[in-house]
Amino acid sequence: VQFDAANYGNEGPAQVKIEYSTDAGTTWIDSGITLNITTLTLQTYRVTLPAGVKRVAIYIVPNTGNRVCFDNIILGK
Repeated sequence: VQFDAANYGNEGPAQVKIEYSTDAGTTWIDSGITLNITTLTLQTYRVTLPAGVKRVAIYIVPNTGNRVCFDNIILGK
């Protein structure tokens, strides 16, 4: 998974987590990765997930910050 992320506008930092599913979304696995988004300019983040991933969820951890701008999301090999 690769994507660009930045804080939205002048809002403060936020934490982003990544979960994945190997069974098309029936169950979700926490990747154990938490990214701290602290910049106002887009930065590229790359996360390697195990083989067999069918779906990916990228989300802002509740109560850790504000909105995040995502761009250029790439899923796949």
